Amino acid sequence: MTTYIGSGCPAGTFSSAGATACTNCPAGYFTASAESASCGACGAGTYSNLGSGVSGSTYCEDCSAGRYQAAAAQSSCEDCPVASYSSSDGSVACSDCSVGR
Repeated sequence: MTTYIGSGCPAGTFSSAGATACTNCPAGYFTASAESASCGACGAGTYSNLGSGVSGSTYCEDCSAGRYQAAAAQSSCEDCPVASYSSSDGSVACSDCSVGR
């Protein structure tokens, strides 16, 4: 937790009504706006691994090619299984490789 400052909580943190401190958005969640009352979940195909450190996340990152994330609110992406691939960033699933490839 960070101390609540009169100007409000910075992006990446939130504060409930009446709270006296800002709280980092947990991993898998983000807020891009200052003075937020809650954090939003990262969507499928994205992730946020900040939250346990000094600051919370202000955005979600796309899973890189070769990785995927099928669920929302996740702190990491998964590698595509053997004999499958994802050729673009932000994949929610992997495709099977063609026979002979």
